[in-house]
Amino acid sequence: MTIYLIRHGSAGKRNSADSNDGERHLDEVGRRQATAIADLLGTEKITRVLSSPYPRCVETVKPLAKSLGLKVERRPGLSEGSTVDEAWDLVTADPAINVVLCSHGDVIPEIIRRAEVRGTELTKKVGFAKASVWTLRGWNGITFRKATYRKIRTD
Repeated sequence: MTIYLIRHGSAGKRNSADSNDGERHLDEVGRRQATAIADLLGTEKITRVLSSPYPRCVETVKPLAKSLGLKVERRPGLSEGSTVDEAWDLVTADPAINVVLCSHGDVIPEIIRRAEVRGTELTKKVGFAKASVWTLRGWNGITFRKATYRKIRTD
């Protein structure tokens, strides 16, 4: 089981005064990041692509899903504001497959913290930048053996 945990790409500035802020789409930088993610992971043996239903998340993994011949499956448990339990259940749902999960900057750190507390070895480089990818490998029934962080660069 390998999990690729992706934070959505760049989608402009948050505007908490705007009730439609959840509907933000990727900006130009975010679209380049989505392409770079597809290039990075497009040859992996990924069997499912799950995403928060927010447009910026779906758009981040859509090029990857397309290159793999898969559909993006929207999961509310990956939405901004989801609990770590909701997200962890999706991360660990099927230990027999390799899956991509795209979520937000409040959810991903909680998943990584839970993994670390349960014994996952984190690489020295740790972060949660937009369009970053955490690769979690070696599921043992409780947590992962190792988690590796990679920031996607498009420059």
